[in-house]
Amino acid sequence: FGHQLKPDLAAPGGQILSSTLGSGGPFAVFDGTSMAAPHVSGAAALLLERHPGWAPAQVRSALVSTAGAAWADTARMTEAPVLLAGAGLVDVVAADDPQLFTSPTSLSFGDLNVNGGPAERARLLSVADAGGGGTWTVELRPQAQPAGAAIEVAALVTLAPGGTAEVPVVVRADADATAGDGYGFLLLRRGATVRKVPYAFFVTRPRLESSPVVR
Repeated sequence: FGHQLKPDLAAPGGQILSSTLGSGGPFAVFDGTSMAAPHVSGAAALLLERHPGWAPAQVRSALVSTAGAAWADTARMTEAPVLLAGAGLVDVVAADDPQLFTSPTSLSFGDLNVNGGPAERARLLSVADAGGGGTWTVELRPQAQPAGAAIEVAALVTLAPGGTAEVPVVVRADADATAGDGYGFLLLRRGATVRKVPYAFFVTRPRLESSPVVR
């Protein structure tokens, strides 16, 4: 298990009125991923109809980077963690004009074992222009971060029209870092436009098992 960040995003899946077969009538209310998956499939189909030249990875990036907030409570005061909802709630209208494509669509740093001292993991984020070029500011919006751990990333990304840029992202954990999950969003902002890249890492202190004594 590599601790890859999943899911990518969320979609409506509760109290969905759907067509059905049987004597109960032509429609019924259902819940679950069997309702959310058709929402995402339909969104991808619409994007491919609008942009037949997009590769599957670009469709995925457009859906993930433009997702809206997924809420953890009915009052919509607390945003759901990326470990539960990924980038958030699919927004096909926003995905129609992503402005950029990212690869990967989320950053998975895996485990940082600090039993032997400080630990770090680096990932390379590729950003490709899809909206005429320009400069994007890079912000971090942690949802959870263990004490003694930090993320480092460049503050600006400049893209020529149709160009690409490589952005190194590094997670570091001190030797005395607190074990726990770190996750949230790397945000790319240009004016009022914001694009998301979810991330996750896990500071660990595995317990060392003693060898059995044979007498």
